[in-house]
Amino acid sequence: MASNKQKQLVLCILDGLGIGSQTETNAVFQADTPNLDKLVSDYPTCQLQASGPAVGLPDNQPGNSEVGHLTIGSGRVIEQDLPRITKALTNNFLNKSNELADFIASLKKTGGAAHILGLLSDGGVHSHIDHICIFTKHLIQHDIPVYIHITTDGRDTAQNSSASYLSILKKNCPSKATVATVIGRYFSMDRDQRWERTQIAYDLIKYGKAKHYCSTPEQAIRDAYKRGETDEFIKSTSIANYRGLAPCDGIFMANFRVDRVRQIMSSFYTPEETDIQTYDEFKPSIGLAMTPLSDTLNNKIPYLFAPTNLSNGLGETISNSGMTQLRLAETEKYPHVTFFFNGGVEKAFEGELRELIASPKVATYDLQPEMSAKFLLKSAIKAIKNHAVDVIIVNFANPDMVGHTGDLKAAITAVETVDKCVKSLIENIEENNGILIVTADHGNCDIMWDEIKKIPHTAHTTNLVSFSIVGASIDNLSDGTLADIAPTMLDLLNIKKPNEMSGISLINKPI
Repeated sequence: MASNKQKQLVLCILDGLGIGSQTETNAVFQADTPNLDKLVSDYPTCQLQASGPAVGLPDNQPGNSEVGHLTIGSGRVIEQDLPRITKALTNNFLNKSNELADFIASLKKTGGAAHILGLLSDGGVHSHIDHICIFTKHLIQHDIPVYIHITTDGRDTAQNSSASYLSILKKNCPSKATVATVIGRYFSMDRDQRWERTQIAYDLIKYGKAKHYCSTPEQAIRDAYKRGETDEFIKSTSIANYRGLAPCDGIFMANFRVDRVRQIMSSFYTPEETDIQTYDEFKPSIGLAMTPLSDTLNNKIPYLFAPTNLSNGLGETISNSGMTQLRLAETEKYPHVTFFFNGGVEKAFEGELRELIASPKVATYDLQPEMSAKFLLKSAIKAIKNHAVDVIIVNFANPDMVGHTGDLKAAITAVETVDKCVKSLIENIEENNGILIVTADHGNCDIMWDEIKKIPHTAHTTNLVSFSIVGASIDNLSDGTLADIAPTMLDLLNIKKPNEMSGISLINKPI
């Protein structure tokens, strides 16, 4: 139960809802949003940076849900994995890493090949093509045969851009490296327990079993476009004479963001704990990952880059104060309000409750842009009315997940859906004398059309996000960054900010 000393505080994250230009292709502007408009006109509101160096990313790099929740939850600017890894790879890391040396030594001993799995993209959200090229070169230099299993993007990049990334790969990798398979991220990077999608990617990589067979990866992409498939949805394609994994082979996962590779990697190394159907008993002889995959997989797959220590974040600080908290999200964003929000810690803190609402089982979320928002709202309102916990953190996934489809009409519906949810949250917070914060982690549906390429825009944006407070006795707020949200919440909770938090409260204090 919540304490009686403090107003209940609710943090509502509208995932992917940025502040964009007032254009016909900005779903936020085009949507009917009386309640979001009311937040800006009637309550203390400011704007936050959610991209680039403000959240530990390179200049002009859009934010994303992982980075956003890490930054919000930790209350500090963290050098994110993309720049951290890129910097390390230019500073002789390859020759210093014991894990990489062990991976190479093991494959030399078994006589096996390295199978590099990765998202071929410069989107920088899950991976980077430069990293794939660097590791491929290094393995070839050590006489390790390399098979590259391309996952095409089309979500954090333009929908039909994979041919250009393939050209970069071919230009920057030794000719001895073989592109073995091509498949869209819809299949190989599922995180929503859609094991039928993961099965398709697993069968392709392990057995060479595919929907289509082509002589070259270039032909695979051309044929996919002729079939009307965009990069995200390219059907499984086996290249040339690829025959699958051998027991002596190893897998290197080149993606550094883990939430969308856990299922496929679990399929190879812990299939007994998945819904994957296997046709033999062997597992790859060795594995290697960029970053820690999960508590279970870390025991089987070494990783190259240890996580940054993010102690004394918001969740831990609330817990240490003796207060209780509820994390609430649907499947697509559940890791973000738990694992990422807690700084990469899977285990809940003392007094931290979690509730997972299942995302709808549809092929793409433009088919059901409302997603599971009404069920999330119901749980949040119940916790508010019961004053069940001191702090509620709830994520509404609609603007981001529907924004990624590139469907403007559906994105407008998604925005209008969360607008109605905000209305209910405001009403219930005011009725129950609580405090509500409404913000976002990054932009997405605020740009739905690429004016240069004249195609739907499916990626995140670098736009600012809004931050509003309802129910607190404050006059105004200062603009800031996502790192300032946690200190602001602690300010409202009358909890001292830990020294580790570099963010500052957005609440303007009277002089």
